[in-house]
Amino acid sequence: MLIEVLFKAFDFSLSESSHHIDFIKNFQLITYTKKVRDLLGKDQFARLDVKERPDIGVYVKNLSSFVVHSPNEMDKLMSFGNKNRVTGATNMNEHSSRSHAIYTITIECSEHSEKNKTLLRQGKLHLVDLAVSRVLKSLT
Repeated sequence: MLIEVLFKAFDFSLSESSHHIDFIKNFQLITYTKKVRDLLGKDQFARLDVKERPDIGVYVKNLSSFVVHSPNEMDKLMSFGNKNRVTGATNMNEHSSRSHAIYTITIECSEHSEKNKTLLRQGKLHLVDLAVSRVLKSLT
């Protein structure tokens, strides 16, 4: 549902302006015991490295990203990534995961100004699923 709302919001706001979406890019990763994995990549079990550069900041080296064109494509991509998460049963949740997952949606728009310049705008939405700490033994 969030995906459909997101696409409708952008369709409406762009119809009222001279902007157009160049791409909507997605990636999904998990971290568990200080290891980062790519849930959308060819090898979901390969360990990835977190790096930092002055020009782009913190990033994950060799993380897969995919351009989507519709809510349906984005939903399929999210479902694929979620299926690649390892879960197990606990006393409180039969599908528990001790990993943290991050799904990032990057939207880049461009606008052509009166001076024949192209202005680029980029926004990111991070959807984060935090694992429950093992310290929380019960709610009693």
